[in-house]
Amino acid sequence: MGSSTNVHLAGNWYFKWQLSRQWDIHAGLNFTHFSNGATHTPNNGLNAVSAYVEMAYYLNREKTKTTINNVIYTPPKFEKNIAHEFMLLATTRSVKIDTVGTNMITKFPRKRFKVAGFSYGYLFHQTRRLLVGPSIEVVYDESANVDIRRDEDPLTGDSIVFYKSGKVKDRFSVGVSVKGELQMAGYSVFTNIGIDILNSNKRDKRFYSIYGIKLYLTENLFGTFGVRSTNFTQSQYLYFNIGYTIRQYRKKKR
Repeated sequence: MGSSTNVHLAGNWYFKWQLSRQWDIHAGLNFTHFSNGATHTPNNGLNAVSAYVEMAYYLNREKTKTTINNVIYTPPKFEKNIAHEFMLLATTRSVKIDTVGTNMITKFPRKRFKVAGFSYGYLFHQTRRLLVGPSIEVVYDESANVDIRRDEDPLTGDSIVFYKSGKVKDRFSVGVSVKGELQMAGYSVFTNIGIDILNSNKRDKRFYSIYGIKLYLTENLFGTFGVRSTNFTQSQYLYFNIGYTIRQYRKKKR
């Protein structure tokens, strides 16, 4: 919060009932999240959830008219399919460290660490709007088990920060998740809820979630933007993805 880059996620789920020609009643839930998406540390975000009930009065609402004609709307043809999604990720992240014995004056070093990843989703596209299925995420995180210390140059007295990377095998994690995607006109919103089955990074929890928005560049090529978090509350990093979808349609019976 308060950085040059911030993330705002919000959702509104509600019901609407028409009580009469003039009166409506609405009831629902709001969710709002503000943070800097871990682009910098500290990342002191703000979450808010609220329920509401409201009454609406219409001064001159026209009475609903029923029109009968011969025009019949036919939606675009939809065929059930399996969507194979392949995605590549590249981003950076910052970390928070334990300063005990490090001579560091802050637990939020300014260095940004490289993150890269690959994911594959096997999504069931059974309705026009909704895709659901399993996904696997493989991530390389340069910050895994990094050792950060500060020392002084004995000749100049300048402060020098040393970064010792963790073992290469500790920088890789493999997770499995369930992905749900809601397709809208021109874009999609999606979320993954998963757990790392292989993860030697002591800094991050195994349980993770991914939220994002998808935009198709061509019929099969798409880009995504989102945020990955652990335990729903701790953002790890913002990311941009590039991906490709291969659709497998059912064979028609003769």
